[in-house]
Amino acid sequence: MKQLRRWSGILALLVSHHLAAQQVLGRAVRDVSGSPLLEALIVLLDDKGQERARTVTSLTGGFELRAPQPGRYRLRVQQIGQRSWETSTFDLIGSQTSQRTLRVPDQPFELHELSASASRPNCSITLGDATLGANLLQAAQTSLALAEAEIGRGKRSYETETYRRVVPVVGPPEDSVVVQDRLTGWPIQSADPDSLRKIGFVHGNWPAPSPMNDRPENGPTYFGPDARVLFTDWFLGSHCISVEASDRAADSSSVVIARFKPAKGTHGAAALEGSLEFDRRSLALHSLTFQFATRPRWAPPGSAGGEIRFGRLPDGAWVPVQWQLRAPVPKVVGEMPRYRLFGVVETGGRVAAVYNAEGQRDRAAEAALSVAAPD
Repeated sequence: MKQLRRWSGILALLVSHHLAAQQVLGRAVRDVSGSPLLEALIVLLDDKGQERARTVTSLTGGFELRAPQPGRYRLRVQQIGQRSWETSTFDLIGSQTSQRTLRVPDQPFELHELSASASRPNCSITLGDATLGANLLQAAQTSLALAEAEIGRGKRSYETETYRRVVPVVGPPEDSVVVQDRLTGWPIQSADPDSLRKIGFVHGNWPAPSPMNDRPENGPTYFGPDARVLFTDWFLGSHCISVEASDRAADSSSVVIARFKPAKGTHGAAALEGSLEFDRRSLALHSLTFQFATRPRWAPPGSAGGEIRFGRLPDGAWVPVQWQLRAPVPKVVGEMPRYRLFGVVETGGRVAAVYNAEGQRDRAAEAALSVAAPD
């Protein structure tokens, strides 16, 4: 028994030592002024360029990352409206803690003049190349990653109102249900990017039409895109990007829209068509809209898709504020039973209230988000 206790103690020490190993502690500041870099995404990359850890800077520009193992790494800094910036490579050995101050230069995106008409689609874009489409995708990646990080780190909590309803082709909506909840993850259900590549965004099918079941309830499962899948090599390699500028009549603001659609030969189940809308001056991401390429023959275009709108808080944090996913539902008609469109089922929600770390309503944050998604 004494020997068992001794070995248990040694094991605990080894585990503790492992958990403390290969840390990167640091602070990110602006190169010229030395002021803290707030709400910047810090990404730890290995020697193959693969992401191994990520975090968001604090109010003082501080950050902490933990590498999974010893090796050679570099840090990438991403900010909304700025080109990404990377450090030179450095080694992490054993239980070493690397302390670094990152002096990040100001490198705003510079968009070429855009005509009001769509530019020619560019297929197989690679993040980091010099094309306009790649720059916009990098801006979108930063906004989405910051939004995902904001949800998960618990600095604030977000009260939501979510709903589910069926909107028939004829008649009023059915089964409308509103639920109060908290935002604890990405608002639209997604799946592992590799699973989406192999199986697609739509899993399963409707059963064969039967006169004994004029309104089937169980159909396919729809998975929306999240902050990971839009920027994988397989998605970028199988979709084409076009860019256009537009002035929105509603608020006279100027936006840039990056549209994506499947390249020729893309497997339908793994294909999406949609757009990313940015503020033209800051390249902050306003919204992500998408449609599923796979749909039943009886379902019209646009009946399967979704949208996520984003807002920026006063301290620079980014968060999804309104979302919707829709899918077609059938009804059985005719003596020889077949499906026709009955309507669309919608699930969605919005951020209804924001609470700070002390549990108090954050009215300033709520006011900022209401601009992005007004009632």
